[in-house]
Formats: sequence, structure tokens, C-alpha cells
Amino acid sequence: MNPLARNFVLHGLFGILLLMLGISMYQRAVSPGMRQSLHTEKTLHAATAPSDDTTPQQMRNSYFSAPRDPEAAEKLVQLMEHLQSVPGDPELLLKIARIFLENNAWGQADAFLARAALAAPKDFRPHYFMGMSKSGQGLYQEAAQAFTESLRRETNPAAQFDLAIVYKYHLSQLEKADILLRHVSISSAADEYLRHKATQELEKK
Repeated sequence: MNPLARNFVLHGLFGILLLMLGISMYQRAVSPGMRQSLHTEKTLHAATAPSDDTTPQQMRNSYFSAPRDPEAAEKLVQLMEHLQSVPGDPELLLKIARIFLENNAWGQADAFLARAALAAPKDFRPHYFMGMSKSGQGLYQEAAQAFTESLRRETNPAAQFDLAIVYKYHLSQLEKADILLRHVSISSAADEYLRHKATQELEKK
């Protein structure tokens, strides 16, 4: 890609990220449902962008605190260029999807997550991140389906917790939520923060 075309694509992608972020912030301000989204916890760890090997729990913890700046657009351009040579690389598709996800560009995130799921049908991560995306859009039935698909591939406590929150607060399936929360609260695979949050949710009855 020549420098002129690269700069054009870079500015275009950055504009898209800013537009999607602005729309998302407006939706969160006017929609009570969005304000109750399961990803409203902001007082977690230091505000750092997820690394390439970030786990689902770490991704969840840094979700809203990830920086949104021109570097995201620059990285996106680099990944898109790389994708031209390996269009079916699931890791690359996930990296691109996560940049869109971190900037609340739901449609773009969903498209790349769907491609990643097809490229790596046994990988739980595309479905987990799809669940996060659908939750962010307020599509809670679809979010539950995505988290469930993730758990069919691997039992990970982050997906269990997020699915429990969807069941409890958005789909009125309290018994299912409690079962999942109990699992997370005693899971050795869950980090201390997630076990604490699960215990808190169980105590809210």
C-alpha cells in the first residue's frame, strides 16, 4: 500500500472509530438498558490496552478502560494489511475484532468475530467476545447464545459469569444465573476479582 493510500485508509478508519464511540456514548446516556449492561464495572485495574495474549477475564476487566486513540487506527491498518496475505488466520481476525470491540464498533467486531469462529470452530474466544459485543448492543438473547456456544467449547469462568449476569438482569432466568455464579465463586480457574464479584451477586438476593 503506497503512503498516500495508507494515510487515506488510516484517517478513514480513525474516523469510523470515533464515530462509533460517539454513537455508543450517546446510546449509553439515553438508554436505561445500556446503563445496566453487564460491562459497567470501571474500577478494575490500571487503564491499559489488552496484549495479544490477554485472557477473557483480563479482557473483561479492561473492557471500558482500554485507551481509544490514533494508535488503535494505526494498528488496525497494519493488521488489515497483514490480513490480505493470510485472510483466514483466526488469531489475526480476533486481533482486528478486538480493536473494533474495544472501540464499541459493534458491527465491524461482529463481522470479524464471525469469520474467526468459522476459521477456528473449536476456539471458545470468538463466541465469548461475540457475547460481549451482543451485550454491549443490548441484544441479550443473542449474547446468551454466544456465551453458551463459548462454554460448549471450553468451560471458562469469564463466560460463566457474563452469562449469569445476562440471565439474572436481562432474561429473568434467576435459577440458571445462580448455578453459574456458584460455579464461578468457587472456581480455581477464576481470578480473585471474578470470584469476589460472583459471591457479591449471590449475596444480593
